[in-house]
Amino acid sequence: MYKCQREIKSYRLKYRYFIFVLISLVLFGSCKNLYYQNATFNIEQHEWEKARTELDKLIQQNPDDAKAFFMLGDVYAHLDQYEKMHTCFSRCLELSNRFQNQINHLIQKHWVENFNAGIKRFDEGKHDKAILRFINATIIKPNKPIAYIHLGNIYRIQAKFDNAIDIYMKAIRLNKKDVISRNHLAAIYFEKKEYHNAIQMCHEIVKIDSKNAEAIQQLARCYELLNEMDNAIKWYREASRLLPQNKTIHTNLGVAFFTSQDFEKSIKEFKTALSIDSLDTTLYHYLGECYWALRDYPSMVTCFEHIIDIDPWNLAAWRNLTVGYNHLGRYAESDSARVRLEALQQTHP
Repeated sequence: MYKCQREIKSYRLKYRYFIFVLISLVLFGSCKNLYYQNATFNIEQHEWEKARTELDKLIQQNPDDAKAFFMLGDVYAHLDQYEKMHTCFSRCLELSNRFQNQINHLIQKHWVENFNAGIKRFDEGKHDKAILRFINATIIKPNKPIAYIHLGNIYRIQAKFDNAIDIYMKAIRLNKKDVISRNHLAAIYFEKKEYHNAIQMCHEIVKIDSKNAEAIQQLARCYELLNEMDNAIKWYREASRLLPQNKTIHTNLGVAFFTSQDFEKSIKEFKTALSIDSLDTTLYHYLGECYWALRDYPSMVTCFEHIIDIDPWNLAAWRNLTVGYNHLGRYAESDSARVRLEALQQTHP
């Protein structure tokens, strides 16, 4: 009898425990489903903060729910909290790889949306808003260089050179053959008058792309400003080989030869430039100065007369003609040029 009572009591305890567990599971499942339902509804309504709250509650009760982390990652993306998005997606993939394709799709989607928004804001002249979008893009896909380049471009426009340099350097670390960022860096260093840094960057560009005319011209200009004329001439010559119809390159090469007092070669480059643009009075002035240095006064006078034919009010040309005519013994013409010069100085002081 006593044994039978003990068995009945044990059975009742086991039954109560079973019922308790069953009720707990039902209640837990109901709560879980309720959190999912609430989160899904808020997502559909674009109530991102409310959706985040529901998913946080769900994860607190079930920290190994991969789907909840996946949904929460997407919610954080819509809140522009991309670091937290990555954290949630990483945790999701630790728990299950069945969301891999969806995560890849969402990351690409949010990157494209931010990048395109950055381009649009930049085109609208809203640079600060464009910066925020490009920064988002670099967080979403930190290994994609193009967003860094656009971000650096805005900092450069804003003259925030230190920021721009830092961003361009990040782009280069991601793409060792990035010529675009190096060209921008060279231009920044040139603007800051850090010519040695600009030269280093240009040499890196030429090592990657031996026909990069922009970098080669920059090299020549830097060496010229550092008064390293042999190197300046070397790179101007290379630039003229790549761009034989570029008037500016031939002009700069002519000036470099003039500075080195190689007047014959200087004359050749100025004549080449004039064959491209025969109405450039500055080129005739340079050419006249070369002939003057060589004491070829007839050719000197011819150059400054060309200037007067194009621009009769050119004070420098009239002034130099007074000198040239005088050297040639053409004193009446020298006096006439002087009178003309004085009259122009009265009307164009």
